[in-house]
Amino acid sequence: HNYSAFRGRHTISLVTDDRSKPVVLIGALNGSGKTSLLDAFHLALYGKRARTSNRGELPWDDYLRQCVHAGSEHEGAALELGLRHRRAGKDREVVVTRQWKDVGRTVRETVDVVIDGRRDELAAEGWDDEIENILPIGIASLFLFDAEKIEQLADLQQAQAILTTAIEGLLGLDLVSRLDLDLRALPQHLATLQRKQGPKPGAGHPSQWALAERLEAEAEALRVACEKAAQELA
Repeated sequence: HNYSAFRGRHTISLVTDDRSKPVVLIGALNGSGKTSLLDAFHLALYGKRARTSNRGELPWDDYLRQCVHAGSEHEGAALELGLRHRRAGKDREVVVTRQWKDVGRTVRETVDVVIDGRRDELAAEGWDDEIENILPIGIASLFLFDAEKIEQLADLQQAQAILTTAIEGLLGLDLVSRLDLDLRALPQHLATLQRKQGPKPGAGHPSQWALAERLEAEAEALRVACEKAAQELA
C-alpha cells in the first residue's frame, strides 16, 4: 500500500497450483517496479535488516520515508506478506504486516503478525527471531532474487561466491567477520579519542583513558574468541 512506485493497495498471489512447480517468475518492462517488488518482500520480512537494492547508507527513518509513494506521505505505507509454514508437523498460516508513517522528526513503524487467523503479539514483538526460524536472512537471497542471479549461479565461480556468502550468513560467520572488522578499527578510534584528550593526565584526574585501555583489552580478547569460533564453524 503506497509503497515505492505503487500507489494505493496492490495484491499479488505467489501461490502455485502445481506443487511440482514451486518457482514463481515475475516479468515486466524495465522501470515497471520489479526490483521494488522484490525489495518489498525482503522489507516486509526483515525490516531494518533487509538487504534491499536502494538503501545504501541511508539512515533507517530516511529510507522508510523514501519508500513511501510520492504524494502519499500523509497516509504512509504498508507491506503485508502471507506465507504457509510447517512447525511441529503442522501447517501454519502466517501474515506479517509492516506499516510506517512520517510523524515529523521520526517515522512511526509498527509490525503486526497474525497466525492461523489470530493476532499474535508475542510473535510480533519477537518477529526478527520468528522469521529466522522460517526463512533465515542468510539464505533469503537464494529464495527471493532477481532473475539475473540465475545467470550468475550458472557461472561456477560466481555460484561458489554466492553460496559461500549465503552459508556464512546462515551459520552466523558473516557476523563474526563484521565484528572482526569493527574490532580492528577500534584501536584507531581509541587513538583519535586519546589525541582529542591530549596528554595522559596524572593520577586522580578524571578522564576516559582508563575506559579506552579497558576497551582495547576487551577488543583483543573478543578478536581471539572470534577467530576461534570461525575455526570451529569452518
